[in-house]
Amino acid sequence: MTMTKDADHLLTRRAVFAASSAIYLWGVPAMAADGLTTIKSNYGPTETMNRLEADVKARGLTVFARIDHTA
Repeated sequence: MTMTKDADHLLTRRAVFAASSAIYLWGVPAMAADGLTTIKSNYGPTETMNRLEADVKARGLTVFARIDHTA
């Protein structure tokens, strides 16, 4: 069971990193680095962040800040 939990934790960290990267680069595709994976969301920016934050919290992680880059 430890291997499964560790594998799930690694997958969660990768998914959070990929989603964060995609959200960060949403409006600036020209700045995308080679090898960076981006994921297009089917939702608007606010809904995407709400869903990401809910998923992160559901997995026992902490969201320290949400930055409104449009402000």
